[in-house]
Amino acid sequence: LAYTGPQVTSALSRTNKFWYGVTQEESTWRTMCEELYKWKEGEDEVPDSWKDFYKYNPCVPIDYRNVHSAMNVVEMARNDLVA
Repeated sequence: LAYTGPQVTSALSRTNKFWYGVTQEESTWRTMCEELYKWKEGEDEVPDSWKDFYKYNPCVPIDYRNVHSAMNVVEMARNDLVA
């Protein structure tokens, strides 16, 4: 799943109950964060939510095609947190 990106992972979550369950597990998101080097044990704090950590630390080109589109999504997510 790590190399599918968030769009494919989101689509998989709507496929059936099994994939929905897999995409809702924190362990899935932790593994994705580790495999994409978004987080490394012993070097970074353990986040409260792995899914949110994944979302707020985009990886180009896996998650988005370019840096500009990644930053737009992060900015929108941050605005949602403030609102």
